[in-house]
Amino acid sequence: MGKFLKKHFSIIPAIYLAIIYLKTLLPDVDFWDTGEFQTIGYTFDISHPTGYPLYIILLKIFTSFLPIGNIAYRANLLSALLSIFALYFVSKTIFIITKNIALSLFVPIILSTNPFLWSTSTRADPHTLHFFLVSLFIYIQSLIIIKKKYKLLYLLSLIFGLSLTNHLLSIFILPTFILTLLLIKIPLKKKVIANALVFIPLLIYLVIPIIYHFKGAYTIDYNLENPHNFIRYIFGQDFSPQASLKINKHLLVNLDNEVRLLEKNLGRFLFLASIFGLIVFVIKEKLALALLPLFLLNLFFSANYQNAVIERYFLTDLLLLFLSTAYLLNIFLRNLELIIRNKIGKFKFTNLGLNFLIALLLIAPIRNNILKNYKNINQSKNYHARNWATSTLNSLEPNAVIFSWWSYSTPLWYLQKVEKTRPDVLVINDGQNNWEEKAKYYLGKRPVYFIEKIDLTDKNLTLTNKRGVFKLEKN
Repeated sequence: MGKFLKKHFSIIPAIYLAIIYLKTLLPDVDFWDTGEFQTIGYTFDISHPTGYPLYIILLKIFTSFLPIGNIAYRANLLSALLSIFALYFVSKTIFIITKNIALSLFVPIILSTNPFLWSTSTRADPHTLHFFLVSLFIYIQSLIIIKKKYKLLYLLSLIFGLSLTNHLLSIFILPTFILTLLLIKIPLKKKVIANALVFIPLLIYLVIPIIYHFKGAYTIDYNLENPHNFIRYIFGQDFSPQASLKINKHLLVNLDNEVRLLEKNLGRFLFLASIFGLIVFVIKEKLALALLPLFLLNLFFSANYQNAVIERYFLTDLLLLFLSTAYLLNIFLRNLELIIRNKIGKFKFTNLGLNFLIALLLIAPIRNNILKNYKNINQSKNYHARNWATSTLNSLEPNAVIFSWWSYSTPLWYLQKVEKTRPDVLVINDGQNNWEEKAKYYLGKRPVYFIEKIDLTDKNLTLTNKRGVFKLEKN
């Protein structure tokens, strides 16, 4: 049993997490970006910027060939599996930096039941792929820096390149990658080759203009075959200035808010312990020194990002804080072991006793996380988006036009494009300020509806409630 645990212990937290994630998984379509990815992953269309081509390709493969549930459920399942595999590599990384099986078993479970990661893992979201790739990158990086397995450098380069084709947050891995090259002693030629290999996976981005050429796009309104527009799209310039690295007058306030958000998420004691652990980790280990820019840049960017819910942007920083906590705990427990040995004298304080002590320390936060977060995160009975979208589409006359905005447009798209429900209806996704003016074009040609009641400026127009949607008519 001891040999099995030492070799395959990281499977244990993965199995435990699979039970939790699958039990709380969203079973169907949802609103907002979730509904978008559930749709385009199967139809193989263009997403909102920055494109996420690697994620879209994985979604297409996964949703097309996995004979489980409906398409939306399969997309949600992919997120859960990506997080589970990520935490497997987190467990192995913790063992490399601590040589402690108990910490490698329990710390990943505490991380996995953190509400930021747990909630993201229950629904279709490219941030789970980002979390997986970052976790895999750090694991390979630890093998290179700590275990001196320099032959893995080329694999590290390819993982970095692949991560860039999924989420633009991966650009913050660059300083970490460069520091890794500087910290290891290998011939310059191999470092140059490693740098060059990063660019090979970037060819995946060519999928975007190819898809656009043949299918167009319903999530954006500009031509992606134009090089300028393509750059605008993949660099997410549509989200500026909400998402940038520019220093502005609100930065200190935003940083303070982000630190408070992390503190609230982790609890004050764990937050302070993790920050102290990060400092100790950086001082003592080359690996942590290489990872520090990733933590700081991610925190800095998240402080500037004020466009939407940002919890999922903290997954990388949470990972690094938990690695640091594991490192600090290991130092504390090793010192405690020495004190106990010295006090007890000849009595042998075994590793089993140390691991039992760790279990006592860490089972409580796991239990508290689950009890505290389960009810709010559990999505297993969430069919709200399907019920709303079905009711909305069924309320419309034949060949109707319905004006919607992003969060509500995505489940409508899913029912239309994946399940072929009401293909006669035209869904127009736009800001509410534009609905009235654009709707005038269709008046008299097709029935026109809004998903919500708005204040009309034209006194010759009126909105009438028709079973939950609002029909636009002339007085």
